[in-house]
Amino acid sequence: MLSSSYKACNFCIKEYCERAGGEVIIADVPFPLRSSEEIIDGVKTTIRQNPGKLRFAYIDHITSQPSILVPVKEIVQMCREEAGIEEIAVDGAHAL
Repeated sequence: MLSSSYKACNFCIKEYCERAGGEVIIADVPFPLRSSEEIIDGVKTTIRQNPGKLRFAYIDHITSQPSILVPVKEIVQMCREEAGIEEIAVDGAHAL
């Protein structure tokens, strides 16, 4: 999950993870953001700092505060290739 994710979704995912015996690991999105590469770098750093711990990814396509268009395609590919994550949820309702 990104640090810029919608807070209501953060709470739901945190509750689910705790009930399942897991923990939420958050990838930092710096603010102010200079480029989408900073988001990708934050996710990459989080993946590399948590080898073997990541099972599920939740990504907002457009964050609410601050308003950011997240490079979902690149992040999903990275999650699959570098962390072996198969279950990825993208909240893309506002991206249509």
